[in-house]
Amino acid sequence: MKKALLYIIGMAAAMTSCVSYEAEDFTGHTLPRKTGYSTGVTNDWLYFDLKTGHRYNVLNPNQSVIAFIDGKPIEEYFHYKGTAKLVKYWSEGVQKNIFEDAERDANGDTIFTKNQATGKLTYKTVKRQASSILVMENMEDDPNTMAYPATEWDLAFDGYHMRTNSGTSGIGKGGAADLGYGEYDKWTSKAQVDAYLAEHNMTFTVDDSASVYVTMSQNDWNKYCIDNKLDMNENPWFDPNNGPAKQLVSGNPVLEKAMTFSGPPPVYAPSFHTYVIRSWDGERYYKLQIISWYDANVQIGDEGGRISYYLDELK
Repeated sequence: MKKALLYIIGMAAAMTSCVSYEAEDFTGHTLPRKTGYSTGVTNDWLYFDLKTGHRYNVLNPNQSVIAFIDGKPIEEYFHYKGTAKLVKYWSEGVQKNIFEDAERDANGDTIFTKNQATGKLTYKTVKRQASSILVMENMEDDPNTMAYPATEWDLAFDGYHMRTNSGTSGIGKGGAADLGYGEYDKWTSKAQVDAYLAEHNMTFTVDDSASVYVTMSQNDWNKYCIDNKLDMNENPWFDPNNGPAKQLVSGNPVLEKAMTFSGPPPVYAPSFHTYVIRSWDGERYYKLQIISWYDANVQIGDEGGRISYYLDELK
């Protein structure tokens, strides 16, 4: 009897040893780099054109984005008077509106800035909403070369915060809507989404400048304190009662709920809701589900920030 029992236990152990407990490979997407305050830049947005796959700022913060403020003299931002440096980079945090005092064409739809020495065009943009951010792409990632407006983007990440090409974030017809918890595979077509939104009396929510707060980088907070003559000891970047310093930015209020943060210790919790993103031209839909703050392909030692997510076009 004892031998039989030992035999049964031995067979069970052998069978158990043959079972594989390896997790399935992640088939979604991960961000190509960390974004947000940990890079030293508060407004560190990584932009995606979901149709073409083109990405802006893919290697470094604000690598291919130019920022400017409405109503200010161009000379404050574009150093072109008798110098070879035609374009000066600024952080996206000051990116607001188009210049009203720049030279325009006959229709007022195009702005030209020229190098006074050579007469070459160095900057061009189209008329847009007065309160929206304009993303500028430097075609050669060189601050001395020509820059063009990048209007064809759909989704952007700054940490776990997101924006769409709509409202205060861009001139596009984008936006986002919440399709509920889970059931990512359930959504297969634009028509299905349109029917759901109509049935539930929902519309796409556009971006605003009143809903999304991003964590300020310590570097930017220090600059803020210096500019406003604040004592850094009395105004630390991290407040034990309120956490790190925050800055109100343009973002999408619906997508702001895709992931939440709590701590310390820091906990990034995805909602696992499925969202639909409307493209910049209003023609295409993409379903999105945030999976993790971490790279799902790295099981040990990932410090976080390269968000894992599912994203597919709905036709």
